This record gives sequence, structure tokens and C-alpha cells, in this order.
Amino acid sequence: MSSREHFSWQAAVYSTELPPMVKLVLGVISARMNQYGCGAFPSYKTIAKDASISPSTAKAAVKTAVEAGWLKKRARLKAVVLDGKPVISNDSNEYEIAFGGGPCDGPGVVREADEGGPCDGPGVVREADTNTPSEHPIEHTFANAQVAPAAPDKPTTKKLEKKPARVDFLPILIAEGVPAQVAIDFIAMRKEKRSSLSMTALEGIKREAAAAGYTLEMALRKCLDRGWIGFNSEWSGVKVPSGAAKPVSVNQLPKSYGESGRL
Repeated sequence: MSSREHFSWQAAVYSTELPPMVKLVLGVISARMNQYGCGAFPSYKTIAKDASISPSTAKAAVKTAVEAGWLKKRARLKAVVLDGKPVISNDSNEYEIAFGGGPCDGPGVVREADEGGPCDGPGVVREADTNTPSEHPIEHTFANAQVAPAAPDKPTTKKLEKKPARVDFLPILIAEGVPAQVAIDFIAMRKEKRSSLSMTALEGIKREAAAAGYTLEMALRKCLDRGWIGFNSEWSGVKVPSGAAKPVSVNQLPKSYGESGRL
């Protein structure tokens, strides 16, 4: 089919007594065809969007145009997997112009080479029956598969989980009297060890630092020296600073013997 026939078809359609909605839909489909009047395969949803109508109205208009002989429709197939098995499913339709009076081709009609254009190669036989295996690789691959409609998309019901807001600990540590560089180094070390700092972890470090007589800065410097992501006053290597009160264990508390000198 030549490009001249495509333009003649457009003029012929608009001069018919087809319903205005059908002419509108044919114009939308024609706009997606190539210069030879074929190669268009918009879905009903796409046609409806372009024509500003509902998909059901687009489907009814296409049906009317096909029955009136002004449009040729062929089902396009695609391979899908259902329950782990490959099957053939209907995809969107492929459309081609037709002059009123019936389909352009009957079963087994061979197009001439000078009429093929990009739609058909020279001497390609069109098959009206989509159940008959053709030269399409998908149909050969799944020749024995059952034809089944594609499974509809399941609505998403999973609620989006809100991520907790990230806390910038640099100003918090600086406010606690920690030098900026010490704070930056400690935060970076925890990040490298995949243990981001949290308020709970920070409170634990402050508590253990106080138990050992350390300031928070001293505790973080000790962590950087030893490669620790946390601090514990009972760990080996934690020494009470000079002048600081040494933590007293329960066993070191003075025992009271009473007035008799006995327990």
C-alpha cells in the first residue's frame, strides 16, 4: 500500500457518514501509522487518551470502523509466564487502513513487492487466523502453549514505611564540649564500621565515661586510639585520670561490725 493511498483513505473517511466519534478515533489511529497506512498498535487506553474519550468508547468506535470496512485490526501476541509456564497472551491490536467494503486482504493473499513497504516484505503471506503458526519467532517458540490473558496487575497495598529522621551529631558533640575534629573523626569511624551513632549509644558512652571519671572528649579520644565504637569503664586500658575519683566497687565498701565488733 502506497503513501498516496494513505492520504486518499483519510480523505475518504472524512467524507463518509460514519459517526463523528468513529472519524475521530480513526484520525487518532491514522496519526500513529506510517506513511503506508499501517504499523500502528496503540492500546485502547492510548487511543482514549489522545481522543479525550473513555477506553470503552474507543473500543466501540474501533469495532464500528472495522465492521464498516474502513479499518483492519489484527491481534498482536506476546509471550508471558503464568504459574511458571510460558503462554501466549494478547497484546495491543495492530491497525491498518482499509477502504470501505471489507478487509484489504483475505486469508493467504500475497502482497506484491512494490506494495509492501515497511509493513510487509516482498511476497509475505498474511494469515487471517491468528491460531495458525506463522514465521513470528514468538509463535514458533511457544507453538504448543495455551493462549491465556495476561494476569492483571495486583493493586499495591503495602504502606510506605517512614524512615526515621537522620540526626546530625556533629553540633550535638560540639555542644557537649568535644572538639570539632574529634567529633568528626569519631562519627566517621563509626560510619566506616557500619555502626552509625545514635542518641542511645551517645548516652551510653557519656554514662560510662562518667563512671570512669572521663569527660566525653577523653572517652571519644580513647575510642579513636583503640578503634572502639563504644566505651565501657570496665574495659582493659581505661585508666582513671589523675585527680579523678576512682570508681569504688561493692566489695571495696567498708564493712560495719557493729558495737560488738562482729558482723
